[in-house]
Amino acid sequence: MNWFWHALWIAFVIIPLTLLWTFCLVDVFVRRDLSGWARFAWVFAILVLPLFGPLAYLVSRPQPVDVVNLRTAEGRSTEVSDVLVADEVLKLDRLRSDGVITDQEFAAQKARLLTVPSQRDAGRSAQHTSRV
Repeated sequence: MNWFWHALWIAFVIIPLTLLWTFCLVDVFVRRDLSGWARFAWVFAILVLPLFGPLAYLVSRPQPVDVVNLRTAEGRSTEVSDVLVADEVLKLDRLRSDGVITDQEFAAQKARLLTVPSQRDAGRSAQHTSRV
């Protein structure tokens, strides 16, 4: 019967802890938002405190930066593109008033700026619906 308890110990303690340590250590080194000292501290905590270190890392670990950027970018993408287009039109207007570009060049550039974001947003929404 001794082998039975060893098998249970391996199946329910050793393998899950090894997977937990592996995930935490790989995640510490893959993340781009951690500094060198933070990485060192987490690796030290994971290795020295084999159960509490990984659990503390999983609890206190912030969301990956890519996920946070995607969530904020979805809500602000149209606002940002509108602001950028408005800034570019203002720059073009200054160039036209200074005599650097002609009225025809101004109209052509303004038309290009006003049509490109709408096409880009249409493509983005098409991509978003194809993923869902």
